[in-house]
Amino acid sequence: ENQRQAQLMQQQQQQQKQQQISSNAALQEANRKNDAAQQSEAAAPRSQPKQRKHRSQKEMSNRNHDLAQRAKLSSVLASHAPHNASTLPDISQVLTRGYILSRISFRTILFKKWKQTYWAQYGQTQLLMFRSLGDFDDWATNPYHTQAQRDFLVKLKVDFVNDTMKPNVVGYQITQPSTKSYGAKEPLMRQFKLERWMDYGPTIVSCFASANAREVENLRQVIVNMLRYVQRMKNAAQNGNVVATRGGNQFKYPTDDGRRGSGPGGADAVSSVSRNNGNKNVVTPVIGVQRMQQQQQRRQILPPQPENVAPVPAAPAPLIDLLG
Repeated sequence: ENQRQAQLMQQQQQQQKQQQISSNAALQEANRKNDAAQQSEAAAPRSQPKQRKHRSQKEMSNRNHDLAQRAKLSSVLASHAPHNASTLPDISQVLTRGYILSRISFRTILFKKWKQTYWAQYGQTQLLMFRSLGDFDDWATNPYHTQAQRDFLVKLKVDFVNDTMKPNVVGYQITQPSTKSYGAKEPLMRQFKLERWMDYGPTIVSCFASANAREVENLRQVIVNMLRYVQRMKNAAQNGNVVATRGGNQFKYPTDDGRRGSGPGGADAVSSVSRNNGNKNVVTPVIGVQRMQQQQQRRQILPPQPENVAPVPAAPAPLIDLLG
């Protein structure tokens, strides 16, 4: 029996050793895979985007339906919001949205560092950029935010009409899309730039790029459509038929001088797709519309003076005899 017990002890020890060896091997394999993953992540560029599957129209409609349902619930909760809470955005004005890589801040533009952002077209002339989809949902459906808190969620806001009313702003333009490589191990990036024309020249508003060409083309087409819409507004104003945006005041120029970009009062500038050389993809700044009613009120209209006519002498004053 002592021999049997010794054999059993040896068998148990061998089994324990085998289990320990197998567990150590599994642990080493897991550590090796973890180290390899960390090394590949460290070696991979930070600007490398995530490959996103293109969403179908059905998925986008479902997301829009969910957003509309949350907006209805938020409108109910807004009745219990504090007095300093801002009004909720109109969800029906959110026409298009999606993901894109962008360089918005001066630091990201200087160091060429891409950051993933979420964009949305609000109305016919506004482009909003958010840091994430969560910030967009919070901006659109949270009824308790003050106006400052709601504005903070928007990383970049571009209004192609109202921004041109700021000093020194002439208009906007976008560059042609191009494909560029930022490293040997990085994928090819489809990218373009949005520029703001000032009196002293163009400045970069933001750069947009993605390894998925569809994402870039979708955003660029949205911007081009907004610029074309602004151009149609300008053409309608010149023809006397003004298309007012979102309940704006309708007006027309009293004189042809009102359409000029120089002169008293200056002019507001908007951007549109240029028709130069038949290239519809080149976007250049053009002179936009201006309200001329106030200018006409200040202007003094003098009657025309006849030419080469001698002035008529005034009649002499009657003499009064004070001595009688």
